[in-house]
Amino acid sequence: MSLTILLPALTSLFALVFSVLLFDQWRERRRAYQLIWAIGMLFFGIASGCEFLAASSHWSEPLYRIWYLTGAVWTAGWLGLGTAFLLGRTRFGYTFAFCLFLAGLFTLLTQRRYDYAGAGTSPSRPLECRSRPCGPCSVSATRRSGPSGPGRRTTSSTAR
Repeated sequence: MSLTILLPALTSLFALVFSVLLFDQWRERRRAYQLIWAIGMLFFGIASGCEFLAASSHWSEPLYRIWYLTGAVWTAGWLGLGTAFLLGRTRFGYTFAFCLFLAGLFTLLTQRRYDYAGAGTSPSRPLECRSRPCGPCSVSATRRSGPSGPGRRTTSSTAR
């Protein structure tokens, strides 16, 4: 058995055992952060189990979706939420809650940024490749004299 199969299997096993231990700890002490961490570790164990299954056979679309959702999206969020609950009534917790409130407010206020009357649709490729084929996202900058003044730096606006 290779390490690409063994390591995800052991990681999944340990994460699931740790999740059960955290859940048991929550049943005795009833602290919210322990339950949240147990859920986060459960998601990490599921993601590691998906990686083990993929290494032992092959990746499929449902397996990849479960791995991505539980490992890349939910694990960090739930473990971070548990830490926020643990430190909730400290100076750090109040600062974190305030920063989270500001981030939510900023997101709420800027979500309709492109909704201006007569603005049209937003471009799908805002930077086009320029005159020479030097890479997928190259933008050529030139020095020129003319309406923008001698020696001022401007970007080329011509697309292919």
